[in-house]
Amino acid sequence: MHQKSLFHDSIHWELEAHALSLSWKNFTPHLICSIISDSSIRAFTFSHTLDMELTNDKICTGRWEESSHVPCPTSYRTSRFQRCDQCADPMVPDQWCIFEPRCRGDSCLVAGHLGESITFCSRPHAVYLAFYLDHVKIGMTSQERVRPRCIEQGADAFLVIAHTGNRYEARQLEKQLARSHSLRQSFNNTEILRMTKNRIDPQKIESISEKTLTEMRKSGISVGMDLQFLDGYPITFPFRSIPRETTTSGLHIGKISGIKGRFLYYESNGLRALNINDIPARKIHFNATSFL
Repeated sequence: MHQKSLFHDSIHWELEAHALSLSWKNFTPHLICSIISDSSIRAFTFSHTLDMELTNDKICTGRWEESSHVPCPTSYRTSRFQRCDQCADPMVPDQWCIFEPRCRGDSCLVAGHLGESITFCSRPHAVYLAFYLDHVKIGMTSQERVRPRCIEQGADAFLVIAHTGNRYEARQLEKQLARSHSLRQSFNNTEILRMTKNRIDPQKIESISEKTLTEMRKSGISVGMDLQFLDGYPITFPFRSIPRETTTSGLHIGKISGIKGRFLYYESNGLRALNINDIPARKIHFNATSFL
């Protein structure tokens, strides 16, 4: 049964779904959705054209028990996180620790809770440098997720500079090095969009990398990996103009120009940028032809 558009009575959609998560497989983002009509779980990748509508409200994405999805029992309206506290991942009982870990992973290891199963914070982590054109930022993530994390963030290259035993130590080292070497820890949306007007220059990235590492070696940092380039994004820069960021909720119809990091770029009365990281937890109406 076709669904009527929330914002335009003349538009009807083939499918209605609850977007649960965005999962990257190499350079391709997959939108994991629960189909409203039959509760089936399906993964979609973006096709050549965009033809969908997103709601404004975000509803908790529920939880996974083994391979089965369990919807949120209260359909809790979320804001900062995609899940409510009741449905939070048991590996991260305190969701704020995703951004600012408060211990080395031992505070949750208490009787009657989750015991030795909590590994999100206590597993080995890495601190890395990510390069965006002639800009560099420092970051941290679990040791096995450095490359996938940098792809999710849209970096052009990356370099691991240190290994730590847990998430807390990695975050402390990240902040320490950011202060001592005046390194950015993030780029805002406006800065990322401005970068689309420039062509990627590998030689310039190599030069900036070596300059940054020379300064770090003076403070005793021993680099663990060589510079690795990430050049498989389905996109070609430079764009003819700086894309205009669009609100996530509402209609998105146009020809897709490419995807890199947090943004999907598409043509619709000019070049627009949709933050795909902001899709999960929203209801989505779409036609199957706009996805693969």
